[in-house]
Amino acid sequence: MTSVKLYEKFIRNSGTVKIEQDQIIVLMKKKRDLPMLLESFKKSEEITIGQFENRPIVIKGHTTS
Repeated sequence: MTSVKLYEKFIRNSGTVKIEQDQIIVLMKKKRDLPMLLESFKKSEEITIGQFENRPIVIKGHTTS
């Protein structure tokens, strides 16, 4: 799957963002493409963003849909 398609699927999926002291957690709603999205995000687990005080961004599947 192309990066453009992954981006589109990520944007179309809704969820919740929790900003914690040591990390930012993105809880994505369970949808058909969620396993593929989560697998693709494993490649970037160590990425931090300066605008977020170098906190890591953790992307998970939400427990409810």
